[in-house]
Amino acid sequence: MEAICYFFLGATKLEPKEIALIGSERITHDRRVGTLLKNLDGRKTIPMQTTFETALDQHEISEFFKGNGIYFARGSDWGDHLYVSNWAEMCGVLETQKAAQSLLSTIFEEYARYLNENYEDAEGLLSNITAYCITRQKSPFLSADNYDLIKSLDNKSKENIGRLFRLLRKEYDIKTKDLQMLSFEQRLQKLKSNGCSINLENL
Repeated sequence: MEAICYFFLGATKLEPKEIALIGSERITHDRRVGTLLKNLDGRKTIPMQTTFETALDQHEISEFFKGNGIYFARGSDWGDHLYVSNWAEMCGVLETQKAAQSLLSTIFEEYARYLNENYEDAEGLLSNITAYCITRQKSPFLSADNYDLIKSLDNKSKENIGRLFRLLRKEYDIKTKDLQMLSFEQRLQKLKSNGCSINLENL
């Protein structure tokens, strides 16, 4: 986190006490990431054009990853949220930044760290990680220098991911038994085929 702050120091001229506050509170953390992205390269303000930039500006990173409200991307006739669409948009913004990987890790931690231990949040997490693996094949910065988003997360985020995947092991197939959907094991295998080498249940 500190390294990210220093990267932006020249452009934003943060005071030492501001740097110390970054990451200390969820809302403060989220607000600072949005502010930093808007003030890159010494420019005063970059107009918010994408829903991702809006999420940063409005401190709604969690809502963005969940696809709530204006962050919902319709993906089918069934009205499902298309997670990969939000990931493509987000990466289109991040890939222009020098600290793109560090920013993504920080932003995803904001989402994963505060997920509740329930089926809805767990299934959304699975869909987001699936979207990450798919997008990774199309956005070079996601795999540059052997970067792995899940491995880069802090311990609290990893532990929460592990808890939620263990919950899915118990509940996913029960919840979807009457739907024409892949089984939980099949979705894990799809993750592996898309490059995920981590046993997410063991985190």
